[in-house]
Amino acid sequence: MKREFSYDTIFFLSILLTIVGTLLISKGIRDMDTALNICIVKMETGVEFYDRLIFQNKPSTMSELQSLGISEVLFSFVLFLLALSLMWITYLNKRR
Repeated sequence: MKREFSYDTIFFLSILLTIVGTLLISKGIRDMDTALNICIVKMETGVEFYDRLIFQNKPSTMSELQSLGISEVLFSFVLFLLALSLMWITYLNKRR
């Protein structure tokens, strides 16, 4: 028995990946902005602040936040490319 596959499922998966990528890129930009603000405060006042991450209970330094933000932004671009390729596959198969 052969199971039929729906390309609508792939399309909805690509929409879901786009939404997750958007949320991840906004969190990554927030982390990079917080790291930049910590750097500015440290340069102006000489006091080093720490930020608590959303899902962890440990304080984070400026360099940890910067690297976390960059990795989140890069991973969200991978999700966007995957969603775009899934939409392209759906479009090409719907044209047939």
